[in-house]
Amino acid sequence: MEIKMRNKKEVVVYQNEFVDKFVLDYKQKELDLFFGIIFQMQKDSKIIEFKKEDIKKLIKTSNITTDDFTNLIKSLSRQSIRYKTTEQIIDEDTGKILANPGAFITINFFDMLIEEGEKVTIKIKKEFQRYFFEIQKDLGFSKHELQDLLKLSSRYEKLLFILLNRWKTFNRVFSTDFEEFKTKLNIPSSYKNNDIKRMIEKAKISIEKHTKIKFEFEFVKKGRKVEKINFYISNTLREMLIKAKDENTKEIERRVLLAGLRANDIDIENIDNIDIDEF
Repeated sequence: MEIKMRNKKEVVVYQNEFVDKFVLDYKQKELDLFFGIIFQMQKDSKIIEFKKEDIKKLIKTSNITTDDFTNLIKSLSRQSIRYKTTEQIIDEDTGKILANPGAFITINFFDMLIEEGEKVTIKIKKEFQRYFFEIQKDLGFSKHELQDLLKLSSRYEKLLFILLNRWKTFNRVFSTDFEEFKTKLNIPSSYKNNDIKRMIEKAKISIEKHTKIKFEFEFVKKGRKVEKINFYISNTLREMLIKAKDENTKEIERRVLLAGLRANDIDIENIDNIDIDEF
């Protein structure tokens, strides 16, 4: 079943396969611009024409100069994303094997970028459009407010948030291969295990402060080697909202829950109209 886009709160939606398959080789501000563009496309059309000042306001970069923002757009358009191929890739003309299973393929996400004064026109490549414009609910999808991403201050925080966000409604353990995790977050090979642990701990503080995700994590070793990372994810606000809306919840407990939701800027006066899926 295909779902319709409902961007009441600047919500970005994407197929889980996009997160699972691709490595985003984007810097901090490029990630903000990337998801800002996706949001605008989902709201308007697959080809987006926008004024630079409008996007600057959307992704909270009003303080940078027009020239710097133009350079940011150009930088994003030149950046690539990567994926690990699961099959052999053969040149149709020569029959030469170009890549074997497991090789990383690097490609550009954008098909077109036209700059005309203060106006920019962007189109993403056709093979990527299904991840954002033809969302299939039964295949699994993620969504989050654009502001959640913008509030995070580093590339690692943003990429970790995107990775964990798909599991937030399940309150479950997400286990990932350690080497694959380092690839997904573009962690330099020079980083030691303790460096990565400190990076996650720092990102955890920011993610828990600025988004609805709460998590713990542990390194799982085989001998002295870290094999995988387990993330234990919960979404406290979602749990509170479900319980507050449950007619079987006792009144005294409901009052405590509503007070907690109000403290987190949830509109409890219209609680019956709140879509739990937005959490």
